[in-house]
Amino acid sequence: MERVHVRCISLPRTVRAVTVTDPQGDYNVYVNGVLPPEVQRSALEHELRHIGCGHFYNEKPVSENELEAEKNFFEKS
Repeated sequence: MERVHVRCISLPRTVRAVTVTDPQGDYNVYVNGVLPPEVQRSALEHELRHIGCGHFYNEKPVSENELEAEKNFFEKS
């Protein structure tokens, strides 16, 4: 896995977190700093599941990737 950089920034309250890749292939996770800490933690875990599942380099529909990320969460809990 490439490097993962996590930053806490102000985002609209409807956005929990977002991940983008950069030209070096690293992942940049932006977590919404205006949300409560437990929501921030959950959002970060969700983004890390997307990275672990390889969702940034597949051509599946976003809805399918979201279901897979959530399924992986519940299987490991």
